[in-house]
Amino acid sequence: MRINNPMLTILTCLTLCAMLILTNQLLNTQVATADGIPATSLQEGRFNPIQEDEDREYDEEDEEEHEEEEHDDYEHDVEDFYEDRENERGEIETTLGRLEVIRQLAEIAENETATAAYALMQMEEIVDDEEEAIEVLNHLLDTDPAKPIKNLIRMKLAELHIWSDQTEEATEVLAELIKD
Repeated sequence: MRINNPMLTILTCLTLCAMLILTNQLLNTQVATADGIPATSLQEGRFNPIQEDEDREYDEEDEEEHEEEEHDDYEHDVEDFYEDRENERGEIETTLGRLEVIRQLAEIAENETATAAYALMQMEEIVDDEEEAIEVLNHLLDTDPAKPIKNLIRMKLAELHIWSDQTEEATEVLAELIKD
C-alpha cells in the first residue's frame, strides 16, 4: 500500500525517529545502571562503585562550594553596581540642584530690586544685632537708591523696628512708605 499524503509521511518519519531516540536512551540508562555502575565508571574503565560514590560526593561538594562562591561574587558585583549607580545618581542630582540655584541667582541678578531683596535677606544672616542692622539700613537709605530698592529697604527697616518693639520708629518708616 502506498501513502500519497506527504504530511502523513513526515509525521510517520518523525514518530519513528522519536521512538529510536527514546529506545536508545532507555537502553543506555539500563545498561549503565544494570549492575549499579554509573556510566562514567564504565567509560573510564573503573568498576569500583565505592570509589565512584566518594568521587561523586567530592565533586558535588566542590560544585556546591564553587556555586556558592559564584553566587556570592555575583551578589557582591550586583550590590557594587547598584551602589555605584546610586552614587552617580546622587552626584547628578547634586549637580542639577546647584545648577538650579545658579539659574535662580542669575534670574535674580537680572532684576535690580530682586538683587537688593536677596542682599537684604543675606544681610539678615550676617548681622545679628538689630541696632546695627537698623544703622546699616538707614545708611543705605541715605545713599539715595532707586525707588523700588528704597521701598524694599524701608519695609525691612519697619520690620526690624517692629521686632525691636520700636513702634514709633516703625510707624514713621511705614508712613514714609505710604507717602512715597
